[in-house]
Amino acid sequence: MLKRSIGISFIGLMALSFAATTQDGVLLRRQLTEGTSDVYTVVSSMNSTLDIPGQGVTELKADMSSTYTVKIGKVDPEKGLADLETIMSDIKLKLEGPMSGGEDAAPPKDIVVVGKIDNLGRQSEMKMKGVTGEMLMVMGAATAAGESFFTFPEKAVKIGETWTVMTPKVPQFGNKEHKLTAKYVGDEVAFDKKAMKISLTGTIPMDVNVAEMMKQMGSEDPTGGMLDSMQPMMRGNIIVTGTALFEKATGKVLSIESAMDMKTRLEIPSAGMTLESPGKSKSSMKLKV
Repeated sequence: MLKRSIGISFIGLMALSFAATTQDGVLLRRQLTEGTSDVYTVVSSMNSTLDIPGQGVTELKADMSSTYTVKIGKVDPEKGLADLETIMSDIKLKLEGPMSGGEDAAPPKDIVVVGKIDNLGRQSEMKMKGVTGEMLMVMGAATAAGESFFTFPEKAVKIGETWTVMTPKVPQFGNKEHKLTAKYVGDEVAFDKKAMKISLTGTIPMDVNVAEMMKQMGSEDPTGGMLDSMQPMMRGNIIVTGTALFEKATGKVLSIESAMDMKTRLEIPSAGMTLESPGKSKSSMKLKV
């Protein structure tokens, strides 16, 4: 009888513990520790077209791989912010199609982004260095994607619950925030760590002055100054989908799989032209162990 009572009590305690966890949900936070860094492997691909009146449709295909390093610098406890530096290195880029120019791509050695990050994973004051006009053309909106899209909710969440995510203000999206929807899909084990699986969906409206965007990103004009006179506008919508795994204990990114369906057009008001420029891209980011 004693053993049976102890067994029943133990099962009851387990049930109560599980119920409390289910009721309270999971409070996910990014651990910000000065001097820490994580390294990832990133692989991405993009396929886009440009419909030029009188010339037909031209195509550009791009495949890129790189090493992506995330560094946490000085932490300001009062502001709840830490210095953030991300470095894309070992970049390998392959271009195909008439829009590639028929030459081998020469990507920069490193693409460096510096800014701030808080414990919800929200990035701010982001500045990019090292992006050439050619790289920007190939990478497009994907240069702003990745872990910056996945931010954590203020409150604890349970499996199946959703919350609103705001994209960071970056030149690629007109320096505006845009709403996406994140969802706590479930739990997994990845890289021998307990992980929280989060999905992301939404649409980003595009209304971006291409010339201004390139200036703000410190990129040279690949047309030799024609962008300033033409003032082209990229308009349309980008449909975003993605899934990420975060370590529960630290909030660290373990992996991200994302895709973009770009239903966009390039408008050149000075020439009275509208060029349809749809495309698709996908990327994979995984922790190096």
